[in-house]
Amino acid sequence: MLARDDFLTNLLQLDVKLGEHRLKLPLLYRDASSVTVIFPARARAVAALLPSRALHPTPLAPGVAAVAVTFFEYRDTDIGPYNELAVSIPAVHARRPIPGWTVAQQLRRGTIHAWIQQLPVTTEVARVGGVEIYGYPKIVADIDYRTEERRFSGALHHEGRRVMGLSGELPEAEQLDVPIRYVTYAERGGRLLEAQVLMHADTVATGYRARGMQLDLDEQHPIGAELGGLLLRRQPLYVQHISRFRSILHAPSYLE
Repeated sequence: MLARDDFLTNLLQLDVKLGEHRLKLPLLYRDASSVTVIFPARARAVAALLPSRALHPTPLAPGVAAVAVTFFEYRDTDIGPYNELAVSIPAVHARRPIPGWTVAQQLRRGTIHAWIQQLPVTTEVARVGGVEIYGYPKIVADIDYRTEERRFSGALHHEGRRVMGLSGELPEAEQLDVPIRYVTYAERGGRLLEAQVLMHADTVATGYRARGMQLDLDEQHPIGAELGGLLLRRQPLYVQHISRFRSILHAPSYLE
């Protein structure tokens, strides 16, 4: 039984039809899990990926930006079960971040702002909705998500190739009953979009300098090559495991 059973109730949702696909806004995620790792990255290379001068990477230190890789397993949603892999860049809009301090404050407050750089998914309806409504850079791929006790194994396969793999030990320390807010940035038609995700997590386990977590990349694939070119190293600075959560993905709005 998930905590706070009223989190997803009494919401007005609109029916949306995109070709042969039907979905609702906002989108509800009733049962899901995630594993996130944050890596140090080259600040100039990261900044070059952002489409607007008003969008600023959130630096860990002078010259060092952050890149996050998140594996999601969505077991119960308005558009059915699917998996997802997000490559995102912590960033803020219309203000200058302070190296180290801004990231720490966001993690402490549970409000995370990020530009979505890559977002493969495992179903066509998830791809169509993400691209057409939110401007997310989605493709259909195979995404593995496995947890056993405190071990995680995830992989991205596209067109018969293993593009990315992440595996290792998950952190032990847990917080219970945690609200989290994500602010995602994407681009559609040359204009910057913002979408809010409200999440309620039953348990959140976090750890720093997770030496046992390993990332492998196929740098002959565009996603692997891009990520490999950004990272300063492949050992994450931070690991987060949310064993079960529910969330609301609200409709986007234009910022520019």
